[in-house]
Amino acid sequence: MGDPCSPKEYAWGGLNCSYDLNSPRITDVNLSASALTGLISSSFAKLTATKYLDLSYNNLTGSVPDVLGNLLSLQVLNLAGNNLTGSIPASLLKRSQQGLLILRTEGNQNLCADGNSCEVKAETESKKKKIATPIIVIICLVPVVLFLVAIFIFCRMRKSKEKERFSNFVMGHQDNPLQLDNRQFTYTEVLRITNNFERTLGKGGFGTVYHGYLEDSTQVAVKTRSQSSSQGTKEFLAEVQHLIRIHHKNLVSLVGYCMDGDHLALIYEYMSQGTLSDYIRGYELCISLFNLHPEIVISHIRFLMFL
Repeated sequence: MGDPCSPKEYAWGGLNCSYDLNSPRITDVNLSASALTGLISSSFAKLTATKYLDLSYNNLTGSVPDVLGNLLSLQVLNLAGNNLTGSIPASLLKRSQQGLLILRTEGNQNLCADGNSCEVKAETESKKKKIATPIIVIICLVPVVLFLVAIFIFCRMRKSKEKERFSNFVMGHQDNPLQLDNRQFTYTEVLRITNNFERTLGKGGFGTVYHGYLEDSTQVAVKTRSQSSSQGTKEFLAEVQHLIRIHHKNLVSLVGYCMDGDHLALIYEYMSQGTLSDYIRGYELCISLFNLHPEIVISHIRFLMFL
């Protein structure tokens, strides 16, 4: 590729040469901001006459070659603004401390003055990461926790309002003669009445209906809300309101109710002959009407007219 120093008028850019001797020698190398990448070449050790070496503000990586410490003529070494790692060679540090070399290494975050400082820096970085990790986790969890707490408070307030509404509703009907036989049961009483839900009568959208006995051996049907039911306290209140307002001898009557925490149940009088749907089914309706006693047919018709 030719001599970088001669002819003199065509010397390479970024280089200064000495022409005092018979053979020109490179004295200054300025490759600052030249978009250099990769490792620093150990070939720089051949520039024994170099006094100034500037490799700053490139993208050089890896460690600083130990052979640079052999350049005894070197007075300025600028390695600032790169991505160098590891420890600075002891020979360069010694010459810098003695005032024989101007050494610039700022901007290399992972470059250490010696092995001990690298260990301290690594430990510091490790501690920072250990501290930063839980902080980041906490910062991420706080909004989630606050959101869940808000949902919990909202649900509790909603349930509290529904219970208050139900209590006001019951208190508002205490003077109603239809309410005299209605009774509020606890969930423990419901368990005793149904013998721990031993006998199932049927299932619906609200929940399951169980057979039970009151203290006086009166048979009842206990309709409980299941956890998977889409109907809630609102639908429960609506059904209670309808049952209280509607009173007919051919309509099953409400014996009582249970609203104990999340447990909702309605206690009806027990119909031992089955449900109305057992009789009203297409062609079977005609057959059953002919076979039923006239008084039963008339009572059914009166009930339907009442509805």
